[in-house]
Amino acid sequence: MKKIFISISLLLLNSSFLFPQIGWVQQSIPNSSTGALTDIQFINEYTGWFCGQSGLLSKTTNGGITWNEILNNGGHYYNDIHFVNENTGFLAVYGMIKKSTDGGNTWTINTLMEDNSVAQSISFINENTGWVCAKGIYKTTNAGNTWLHYNIQNYEHFIL
Repeated sequence: MKKIFISISLLLLNSSFLFPQIGWVQQSIPNSSTGALTDIQFINEYTGWFCGQSGLLSKTTNGGITWNEILNNGGHYYNDIHFVNENTGFLAVYGMIKKSTDGGNTWTINTLMEDNSVAQSISFINENTGWVCAKGIYKTTNAGNTWLHYNIQNYEHFIL
């Protein structure tokens, strides 16, 4: 009987190592969200943002356990979000790039896209240098203060 008990105990103990919980865990998001979510970014294991259609922008500071809605701007379509640090972030929006310097609580228009093109995606390699794909490529080397437009013929939209 003792051998059976030990065998069953070892089997149960090993099963937790053999079959750990793997995969994705569904997260709850604000009830007012409508439309598809288009991007998510975390700058560490706790702080992250997501954006989406209908101008939705939310932030978490506890690893996604809860999300706080920052914006719900039905007139905008947020394609992509990129934060370079905990305070400074950029949104790729239809016809413009928006910038926040307070963790996403407030946003200002950083630049208007030429021909009102759709800013599809945005990426930075450090706090100063970044690119936006739209009709051509936009590049900044001064934290978004100015953007240089590179017109690439025969390609309407790029995605980073």
